Amino acid sequence: QQKFIEVERGGLIEHMQRFFNNRQLKYNLILEEKKEDEGPRDKPMSSREQYLKLIEMYPLIKDLKDKLELDLDY
Repeated sequence: QQKFIEVERGGLIEHMQRFFNNRQLKYNLILEEKKEDEGPRDKPMSSREQYLKLIEMYPLIKDLKDKLELDLDY
């Protein structure tokens, strides 16, 4: 990605200078490497857990499920 940005840098700076009508306009690019957390990761929620979370946030979903007499596959 950094190489792509370096290759496109000249065209981008020309475009920005023309767009803003300012030949003295410049920019700097600062890249920071993101370190991954070493801590425990959350496991993906199961369908049942997703459903329970949804009805916790939106109780009307449960009412709708009951009115439509839907069965959920967990």
